[in-house]
Amino acid sequence: MMRASRMATPDALFPAAIGLSAFLLFTLELVSGQQVLPVFGGTPGVWATALCFFTAVLFLGYLYAHLVATRLDPVKGGSLHLLVAGIAIVSLVLARATSRPSGCPASRRR
Repeated sequence: MMRASRMATPDALFPAAIGLSAFLLFTLELVSGQQVLPVFGGTPGVWATALCFFTAVLFLGYLYAHLVATRLDPVKGGSLHLLVAGIAIVSLVLARATSRPSGCPASRRR
């Protein structure tokens, strides 16, 4: 008799992927909220605004995923997703290249 391989099935992979993505998303929310708080005064209103912002961005991400999945075929949806991811990566690189580290005078910037 042949033994069935014990590979992870989609039934196990999907909840794991969703759980990992939720963990990473909410970790990112807390870390970036902590970084923004001192810059904008550290009041509870700043924290509430950060939470509302991340909730709105999460909703827009779900809306984007829904529209791509229901309105576009897989090839066009994949191409659009690669374009959006590419724009995000280029934006992050450009923002990082043009920003100055906090506490560092402009004359000492490398």
